[in-house]
Amino acid sequence: MKKFAVLMSALCMLLCIAPQLMAQDAGDDIPERLKYFKEKYIETYKAPFDVVWNAIKENLAALPANVATEKYSQNDEGLYKGMIRSDNYVFTEGSDTTYRTLQKYQYDMKFIPGSVWENGRLEYKFILKEIEPEVVEMTMTTKMSGHESHVTSIVHFFKSNGLLEKDFLDKLAVRIKAAQE
Repeated sequence: MKKFAVLMSALCMLLCIAPQLMAQDAGDDIPERLKYFKEKYIETYKAPFDVVWNAIKENLAALPANVATEKYSQNDEGLYKGMIRSDNYVFTEGSDTTYRTLQKYQYDMKFIPGSVWENGRLEYKFILKEIEPEVVEMTMTTKMSGHESHVTSIVHFFKSNGLLEKDFLDKLAVRIKAAQE
């Protein structure tokens, strides 16, 4: 009877710990460079609409990336919504280093034998919506591309792995906090 009680308690402990162990194993399989990949990044900021809006534009200018399109409007309740889209921000150029840099930041770039990559670019798009006064939901999407000049001589589009986006969002959060102080 004592053996049965020990066996049952061991089985109960295993059943309690097993989900945690399985969750750890599932997370360990994701390579470090793919940890931050998302199709879109949604953040909510407790800040006025204009503070978030201006912080995004300042972050883009610091890259430096030009704003291609910006528009916003106010609804009948006085809440704002808007969209900012950047030009293509060239984050790497030069045939000697571009391929390695693209490999660091890409998610699904095609391998082209004999290719020479001239540049890597990223286009940001932000959709902002004021949920209530001083609460803004921001959705960020990106398009990554690179120009291959030797084999195909065209611009190829692929997904980013999220590292550049995470860096942008981290800096944006700091900028928004500083603007509110």
